[in-house]
Amino acid sequence: MKHLTSILSTTLFATFISAQINAANCPGGMIAQGSTCVADHKAKTAAADSNFDVLGGIMDTSKKEINVKEAIDGNVKNALDSTEYKAWEQGSWEFFQANSNAKKGEYCTALFNKQGNIVALMGPGGSYKGALLAFSNVADVANGGGKFPIPEKPGTIELTLYQNDEPPAKVKAFHWDLGQENLVGDEKPMIVFAVPTIEAALETMEEKINFRLEYNGEIIEQVEWHSGQMAKQKLLACLQR
Repeated sequence: MKHLTSILSTTLFATFISAQINAANCPGGMIAQGSTCVADHKAKTAAADSNFDVLGGIMDTSKKEINVKEAIDGNVKNALDSTEYKAWEQGSWEFFQANSNAKKGEYCTALFNKQGNIVALMGPGGSYKGALLAFSNVADVANGGGKFPIPEKPGTIELTLYQNDEPPAKVKAFHWDLGQENLVGDEKPMIVFAVPTIEAALETMEEKINFRLEYNGEIIEQVEWHSGQMAKQKLLACLQR
């Protein structure tokens, strides 16, 4: 089975974003400049917001859940024994279309959230025919900011991706903030990898995968999903509608 670290090499990323690209082929928050996708500074994060409004809402809900968790973390046993809390603690999947205006089979998303550590796999939508692998650490952000970088403007970021025990891959990724500009506390930073096709991404979906992101010599995100085969089938069902 292929692994994402073998698919998401720097060379592949450069090939993907440079091959006969036009504005319609660039993900939200990016525009075409010659044959390359670059940050759309005029639109700031608006394009990304409009493309992934449902995803942004789910991230916002996760941040609120973290605040609730901190409030009950003392001695309220019933709350800690709840199904919702256990799902948050152990990690759970959500399945949805990341764009509220998506047509059937578009923007299909499988999102795994464990204690605010998020990894999401998103399928094609609109004129964008590739897939996206996205990471965020809303727990880090909700607790006053930490190692997970928050971009001032949408752009790209270079980091190292680790997957299970596979050799690490140094890659470039899109770097967005789905939060509202200049609204303190609304930060929803995302690191997003472009995958050539959703089929290539689905091939990598093992039952368990441990992801780690390293930036400037520090691990900024670590999350291990479980139930990957179930998630793969759910994502396929959405894509085939």
